[in-house]
Amino acid sequence: MKKGIKEEIIEKLLNEGYGNKSISYLEFLVLFQEYKGRILESQFATILEIRYPDFVEMKGKGKRCIILKKAKNEFINKDLANKIIEDLVSEGYGNTLISYAEFLELYEPYKTILSEVQFANIIGIGVSNLGNMRNKHTTAHILKSEKNKEQEEKEKIMQEVTSSLKNAGYVNRKIDYSEFLELYKPYQEIITELEFAKALGISRENFYLVKKKGKRAIILKTKKNSHIGKIEVIKNKNVPQSPKLQSYPEDKKEENKGKVEEALIKNKKIFIGKKRLSENFLEEHGEKLFNYIQFQSKTIAKNYKTVKYEEDIAQEIILEVIENRGDLEENFNSSEAVNYIMQYSLKRLKARHMKCLKEKTYSKRQEDENKDKIGNNKVDEKNQLIELIKKCMWEGKNLSETISIVRNSTSMTKRETLTILKSELISEDETPITLCERCIQDGMNKDETIDFVTTMFGISPRYLLLSIKNKLKQRATTRNSQTYMQNTER
Repeated sequence: MKKGIKEEIIEKLLNEGYGNKSISYLEFLVLFQEYKGRILESQFATILEIRYPDFVEMKGKGKRCIILKKAKNEFINKDLANKIIEDLVSEGYGNTLISYAEFLELYEPYKTILSEVQFANIIGIGVSNLGNMRNKHTTAHILKSEKNKEQEEKEKIMQEVTSSLKNAGYVNRKIDYSEFLELYKPYQEIITELEFAKALGISRENFYLVKKKGKRAIILKTKKNSHIGKIEVIKNKNVPQSPKLQSYPEDKKEENKGKVEEALIKNKKIFIGKKRLSENFLEEHGEKLFNYIQFQSKTIAKNYKTVKYEEDIAQEIILEVIENRGDLEENFNSSEAVNYIMQYSLKRLKARHMKCLKEKTYSKRQEDENKDKIGNNKVDEKNQLIELIKKCMWEGKNLSETISIVRNSTSMTKRETLTILKSELISEDETPITLCERCIQDGMNKDETIDFVTTMFGISPRYLLLSIKNKLKQRATTRNSQTYMQNTER
């Protein structure tokens, strides 16, 4: 697969050791030299993860900037990735559907060197799909583009089936299930009925109707060629061809259909496929287009509340336009091409921001659900603690024994546990002094008593000791007064 310029730059510089490295503007220019003419300096800076204000200071004030910090963390060693793919394919995992439990089994040998997301990326599972596997118990295909020997052998057999039956005159013939079984008999030890049906051009749904409902199906249908009149079509050799007008901006609208037809009539031909915009076109219109994309990304981000991603998405669409929309330049004049590119960019920007918004909303929902689960668990644990406290009181346990049992029976924090103890064991008219007395009577030592009482009433140890001292003085004064009165009465 042909790489985009962004991936090409990042991979090359990471392999050369520039990940998370500080560079000056002079070093920046040396790195940029290879790509000059293909992209602008500001675009190159964005690819290197240099924010625009930092780039201005780098250029004007000599500031040094760290580049490719995020990309380095996400970079996966190619040799390791290839080895993982090779090992899994040899074990028969090419184009296989797996659950999250099976994913974890495959991931186990690599968990010390790769994150789950990195491993998922290697075997072809996206971040959102991985989240769905983990949280919604869905399944996902892995290594879709990889085929093991058994699969390749089956494909060869299916091609032979198609070829031999075509030669035998079965093209466009209707058959029922009994006729299907006759044709399938020579291959029943090698491929499944469904695979054989697929080779004959029968879909899974139609095969069910043939097998279960007694219907007939047409096999080996010939495809009718579709043409755009008698107009010559210019085709890009690197792209799978299709004679339809693919991905033209808003091409469902009549006015733009008319524009395409007008271009066909005028030029007697049309380019279909991916092509890079020319350097001349970028020099003349690039700045206008890139400013438009950045402005629209910023505007959409405010509406969609995806401001965090506005720069990355804008850069992604800019690179996509540069690499893929040369077809618009080929088929229309400059002003029309610019107009179509703007329409295309706006549509793609909205789609990318919407995707980010959905992922953000999904993550927030998952976070809220997790919080709810944690909250419910805490409520359940709190109720269990209250029941335990009541049980201890029923059995005649003293305060010290009750606290010890409760603390050893919960995963809640010390403060949470003490709050529950306070609500269940301490009456409204309890004071720090009276609680101290109860603790001492129930066998708690000095440090335990001070810790428990200060926590229960939210006071400092110093304040507690001062209160005890004042209380003792008050009691002493009261006793002296009583003694004096008794002596006077005598």
